[in-house]
Amino acid sequence: MLQLNITTSTDLCRLYTSDMVYQGGSGIINAGSMPSLSRIPYASVYSASKAYLLMFSEGVRHEYQDKRYRSWRFYREARNLNLPGLQHKSRKN
Repeated sequence: MLQLNITTSTDLCRLYTSDMVYQGGSGIINAGSMPSLSRIPYASVYSASKAYLLMFSEGVRHEYQDKRYRSWRFYREARNLNLPGLQHKSRKN
């Protein structure tokens, strides 16, 4: 999880950002999730790795804002995640 959310995302941005800036008008989309905005019990590593991705995307966007390069992130809804403490428990009537 850390490899994917932190190392791989950072390496891919490092590898492709200069080419994208040279081409102009392009950018990177990073997949975030709602746990990046708060702590999730029993999923602290996941939340922290997504928080890193959020801050990294914001930093890249700010660094390249004058070069027509964009960095976006989007969030999946918490109900679509399979994390402890976030499962919806159905009630029987």
